[in-house]
Amino acid sequence: MGSTSNDKGRRLPVRRRGIAVESLERRALLTTVTETFVAPSLTSLINQAEKGKNTTPAQIKLMVGALQSQLKTGPLADYNSGAVNGNGFITESQSLEASFEANVETQLGTKFPNNQELIVLQGQRVVANLISENQQATVGLIPTSSLSGQFLTTINSLTAGPILAIGTKTSAITGVTQTLETQLATLEKDLASGALTLAKVDTTLTAETEAYRTDIHAGIQMTQLRISGQADTDINALELTANNLSQTNPSNAGSQLSSAITAFDNQVLDKTGLFAPKGALSKSRPAKLHTGQTNGQALSQFNSVSGLSTVNGVATLTTSLTSSDGSPLMGKSVDLTVNGAFVGVGITNFTGVATVIAPVPSPTIGTEAGAIVAYFASDTNYLTTSRSGDLVVIGSQSVLGQVTGSAVYGTNATLSATLTNPSGVALAGKAVTFSYNGTAVGTAITNGNGVATLSGVPTNQFVGTTTGSLIASFAGDPGYGSSANTGNLIVTQASSALARPRSPDVIASPWTARRNGPSISTTIGRTASASSSEGTGQTPGSSGTGSGSLPAGCSGVTEPCASTTSSSSSGSWLASTTAPSSSVASSARSRKRAAPSSKRGWPSPSTTVTVPLASRTMRAVASGESPRKSTAMPRRGASVSSAAHRPSDSAGTRSRSTTRSGSGFSGLS
Repeated sequence: MGSTSNDKGRRLPVRRRGIAVESLERRALLTTVTETFVAPSLTSLINQAEKGKNTTPAQIKLMVGALQSQLKTGPLADYNSGAVNGNGFITESQSLEASFEANVETQLGTKFPNNQELIVLQGQRVVANLISENQQATVGLIPTSSLSGQFLTTINSLTAGPILAIGTKTSAITGVTQTLETQLATLEKDLASGALTLAKVDTTLTAETEAYRTDIHAGIQMTQLRISGQADTDINALELTANNLSQTNPSNAGSQLSSAITAFDNQVLDKTGLFAPKGALSKSRPAKLHTGQTNGQALSQFNSVSGLSTVNGVATLTTSLTSSDGSPLMGKSVDLTVNGAFVGVGITNFTGVATVIAPVPSPTIGTEAGAIVAYFASDTNYLTTSRSGDLVVIGSQSVLGQVTGSAVYGTNATLSATLTNPSGVALAGKAVTFSYNGTAVGTAITNGNGVATLSGVPTNQFVGTTTGSLIASFAGDPGYGSSANTGNLIVTQASSALARPRSPDVIASPWTARRNGPSISTTIGRTASASSSEGTGQTPGSSGTGSGSLPAGCSGVTEPCASTTSSSSSGSWLASTTAPSSSVASSARSRKRAAPSSKRGWPSPSTTVTVPLASRTMRAVASGESPRKSTAMPRRGASVSSAAHRPSDSAGTRSRSTTRSGSGFSGLS
């Protein structure tokens, strides 16, 4: 019944509800009509009541009579004509009753809350009984040929009784209790014979006991709240047992169900039960109802009702129930129907959320607006409420897996994800959206293997793994539902055969060239070259090469000589050389000052620099950077003095010295 947060709803059982998955009968709704209640005016009766006249019976008779008439001329007429089947009839009846409730609230408002509740409970009762009868017909307990007459009898009970808004007799309550026990006995027999499965027995039993609950509420809740609450407890216990049996399916399910039904009978009927001739109801004195007052029950409301289903699967239905101030209501029973078919009852958790997983009748791909109707049928603390919600039906579930991303430091990343159905079959031609660190970076289409690949994604991540930084999502389409998953981005170091020393003194031999990062080496007298994609003071992604050689006839060990070093780079090169087996004394006698550039520390591209070598020492520095370190050539077994220079402007350098011993030593920047 799609009503507002203050609308009233039907009473549900209190228990944890998980419906055993068993396909419902395929009973298409055909074409249903949204029914709107055409309300008679209560203005005259309200005016008389405000002057002190008791017009409650007249208000109830007028409104309930109008509902009865419109149920027969609307939904029942459509069912009899073949325009709708049983489920369609229920759907139309629910929409009419929801409109009825809304109108009652509008006319009576807060001035006559008791009158409003008495009238609403009658509407809830008749719809709950129609739902129960439709469920019984679904499993074959009521012949289809008799269903129209059964519907008519239930509709006429709005005015004919025996359950009345005011003045329901104990014998009437006893009568509906006996009717329920007859229905339960039939279920017990059919389970034992195998005519009905345990899942169908569970669903049907719940529909029947929920209808019985609304009979009790409509007949005595407003005047016998405590006894009504005791009946709720007994109903809850029976429904819980049936549901547990349906979930566990023990070999002695029949005997356990029989025991539960016997225990229920002892509590509500038998000789001393609540509604027995000498039971609690017969001995109690009904409370008096006063205009403008309630019996202490507070308002309740559904904040949301929704559902998701596959076209050939089951639905997950979710509701959120709170008090009128938004506080979650825990442990409350919520009845649910989908497209007119009763599917089960859920119990709210500590956040007020109730979830039911159940098969649904004849779902079609897309959004079925208002297909779900949730009822809270009231209890001793809270009044009834109801609300409708949409059912979203997808063709099948989708699964996003293998979400990964990779990049070499300083380059863009490549992201990928694999989309399949639950069986692992690849889904091709689907759009997968990628996010990196919470920001959408692009969309890619899955290929024949279900893999979506997105290249050229900029990153600012250092070398290593960032866990969960990637999110891949598929929004879903008419054939498949949405899915999402997370993944890691892995950034590796630039590929190079060169080491990346970090210590201030690095030994390499025989000749090492370094460009603020990786280094290369070659033998004296040979040409040295290197390339790199990273370095201090260099933007990620740039690269460069450098080379240097000693002139012919110059060993660079016993005499000074010159070398030409070329550089085509966006960084700088520093090279030092030493003879592995030479034994000579050397010292740094000259320094080459770096040529100035427009941006400090950055050389101009394609620069050729001639560097004079000090005795036994070669240093080559590209334009725009001062040498960080130079190392003199040692004699064999002698100590080595290394001057480490910090970068500075073109005016000069500052230095510090360290001493090491050994041969075959070369310094790096």
